[in-house]
Amino acid sequence: MKDKAASRRYAQGFLDSCRANIGAKEAFEELERLKLIIGESPELEEFFKNPEIEFSDKEAFIERVFKKGFSSNSLNFLEFIIKKGRINQIAQIADYAKVIYQREIGIEKVLLKTAFLPDEKKLDQVKEKLEQRLQKKMELEASIAPDLIGGIQAIVGNVVIDASVKKKILDLKENLLKIKVG
Repeated sequence: MKDKAASRRYAQGFLDSCRANIGAKEAFEELERLKLIIGESPELEEFFKNPEIEFSDKEAFIERVFKKGFSSNSLNFLEFIIKKGRINQIAQIADYAKVIYQREIGIEKVLLKTAFLPDEKKLDQVKEKLEQRLQKKMELEASIAPDLIGGIQAIVGNVVIDASVKKKILDLKENLLKIKVG
């Protein structure tokens, strides 16, 4: 839990520090690229985590390898999280930065759970209805949850919209238990 809170703060701080120079969009995109590069290279992450390698050597490596493709803001941030021992959280920080950035531009992430994965047309219809209901642009992420039996469950931030068969069965059970016989 502590790591999540720290990742959220690092993401917010990074975006805030970049707004005046490169803008939040560019900052978020660069952080995503760093996440991919480091995520695809466990050796690189181990290099950055290795306490036996001098920090000045890590800085020189970053300067040589990353300078052309990244802003000084991103390079300074990379050095900062390495120095703080948080390089293993780069993916989580980037994910939080994406959520923060999307909220700023009016896009809300929706986790859509279904018993089976619907086709693109059906997903677009669900997305459209959610956008109308919540008055926000949505980015849909669909996942399969067979325990729902049928229907859907949409999670938007702290809001859960449950239109699953499982929920309807539980509601029916609850209502039946309330009925007094005799």
